[in-house]
Amino acid sequence: MPDHLWPLLRLKAEDEEALKEAYRQVYLETYVQARDGSRIEMYDWVGNRVFFHAGTFEHAFSESENYRFSSGVHTRFSARRARCVLWIKEVLSATKGTIERRHQIRKDSRWSD
Repeated sequence: MPDHLWPLLRLKAEDEEALKEAYRQVYLETYVQARDGSRIEMYDWVGNRVFFHAGTFEHAFSESENYRFSSGVHTRFSARRARCVLWIKEVLSATKGTIERRHQIRKDSRWSD
């Protein structure tokens, strides 16, 4: 098993729907809105404000059964991805490891960048 920079969050629940809701609650309270109702302010390693929205959970922590034929649409909850939910904060603050910013420019069908 590979070593990770940060520990995985392993929640337990009675069924998959309850597990999904438990991870959603962690996501919301860590990145979107605190228990007292205040909006959570988060910044990356260079001081840029980063916004998180409640609806992002569905996309970020789901996967498709067959990625090649899914056309980017994720259909089921991914506990494997959800275990890494706390890593987002660690990566943004750059607590460990090395951050490399990369980008790629491709031409579309009209030869525009």
